[in-house]
Amino acid sequence: MNCPKCNKEMSPLQAGEVQAKTCLFCKGLWFDVNALEKALEQKWMPADTTPETSAEIKNTVCPECSGSLISVKTLGKPYLDTLACTICQGRWIEASEFKKLAPDSLWQKFKIWLSR
Repeated sequence: MNCPKCNKEMSPLQAGEVQAKTCLFCKGLWFDVNALEKALEQKWMPADTTPETSAEIKNTVCPECSGSLISVKTLGKPYLDTLACTICQGRWIEASEFKKLAPDSLWQKFKIWLSR
């Protein structure tokens, strides 16, 4: 399976119950249906989110089933931009988006400030 952003081969990644595929070049992640939500529930974070490229996404075709990828928001995390396949419901998330979930991210600090 090739990365929709840089077209490089993606590698399997598993942490507990979370299964994903990661691009070792741009650090983007592909999750099968409902796997992204499971990762978010478990507060799972990839070890490395520093991409070797900042290229724009090249392909809006699902790397899993060749369906169309469309921009969607994630329930409970409207600040998180992802792409979802219209057929298999898989999700693509860029490394920079995952950084928004880190406890020390500016977005997380802002949310804590707003909740006071």
